[in-house]
Amino acid sequence: IDEIFERFDDTPVAAASIGQVHRARIGGREVAVKVQRPEAHDTITADIALLHQLARVAAQRVRRLRFIDTSAVVDEFAKAIRQELDYRVEARNVQAASQVFADDDHVVVPQVHWQVTTARVLVLDWVDGQTLGRLDLATWSDGDRTTLAARLSDTWMRMVFGAGTFHADPHPANIIVQGPDRIGLIDFGMVGQLSTRDRQAAVHLFLDCVDQNLERLPRRAAVVGGGYIAV
Repeated sequence: IDEIFERFDDTPVAAASIGQVHRARIGGREVAVKVQRPEAHDTITADIALLHQLARVAAQRVRRLRFIDTSAVVDEFAKAIRQELDYRVEARNVQAASQVFADDDHVVVPQVHWQVTTARVLVLDWVDGQTLGRLDLATWSDGDRTTLAARLSDTWMRMVFGAGTFHADPHPANIIVQGPDRIGLIDFGMVGQLSTRDRQAAVHLFLDCVDQNLERLPRRAAVVGGGYIAV
């Protein structure tokens, strides 16, 4: 660590089941270093095996779940979580998102430091600001709250309908607020992808909702849902 980083804070600023994040400095730039837990791979492999067993039992014994392919649900989850174990996949997701917002001063996507990024260590530029989950929005004016809501909506609409690739884990801890009209996006471990056909179907779904074409909604929703892929 001392050979690579000019400073490395031992105390993590965030922690989850797969890894934790430390603040550091490299090449004169503040960075976030995401480090995978040593036991993460083995633990997840064991958990997936257990989930497959539960899926088989549920399919055989729980009548209410017979309309669901429980094994396929576990397979989809396993595919997504295994992708998250390789931080190089997340790094590529970050790079793709940065291209989408390269000309947008309202959305910050951190730069990847590829020279020190591996399958189990991800180094990104540090994104200053407060997470959405920790904001005291009660102290904000109605106008500022409206501006922030519009910025969040516009950001995801641009990813979904413009790029067809979008941040698929947008919980409040993954959105950094730098101001009412400026946000940063972090943690691209899970990304959704939609084809042009899927995006067109999603547009029609929204239009049918607005026009209250109730008879079309189930079919539209099935097409959109069938096109979602987590990577």
